[in-house]
Amino acid sequence: MTRILIWSLGIAGTILGSTPTIAAVESIEVTISTEIAPVFQNGELTGCALNFQAGKNDYTYFEGELALITGSLNLYSREGKPPFYGLKLGVLRNGEKDYVAPSSAVIVSDKTSNKVDFLTSVDSETPGFRLFTFSAGDATLKIMGDTTSKDRTIRIGYTMNGGSMSSIIPITLSMKKLNFENPKDSVLDDRAAAEWWGCNLNVIEAALKRAEAVQSKGK
Repeated sequence: MTRILIWSLGIAGTILGSTPTIAAVESIEVTISTEIAPVFQNGELTGCALNFQAGKNDYTYFEGELALITGSLNLYSREGKPPFYGLKLGVLRNGEKDYVAPSSAVIVSDKTSNKVDFLTSVDSETPGFRLFTFSAGDATLKIMGDTTSKDRTIRIGYTMNGGSMSSIIPITLSMKKLNFENPKDSVLDDRAAAEWWGCNLNVIEAALKRAEAVQSKGK
């Protein structure tokens, strides 16, 4: 199934491109699917979940071969702890059977990244994936707010095999499901970026209120 999906990227990238030339086919960057949902615990909003799948020609690590990038970006808010993000990522190179976990991953903008908010990275329970955590600090929130409002896109930079140069994959939040046979009939949602960012702000606000309530009880 994954090999068919990667092969289909070439077709989708060509059709989606404004000029389907050889150059366009060799420079594919396409979001395949996104799914956004709020997370509730005991009736309270405690998180936001974003699942995604995208594809690109990776010239940084795979000599231009197509790569399938699958993952999730979740905002967590746990009692007694500040909110934080978890970025789970796996990369599948065209022709390979198994996903490979990236060495590092960050959220990026045109000029910077959220590396300053990095907390930990651990192997995921899913083979071939790795989980990277970041505090919900100023750098992460600014990038998230700016990019989602500007072009409804979250950009993720990842490295492979201990490399230092990031390969960037844009995740277009409005692309709910790409139609490979006829990309113009893909399922789109122009409200998705606002929904994601709004959920983030609501979770952080709720976490601050819980923290204030705990402090008030302690006085």
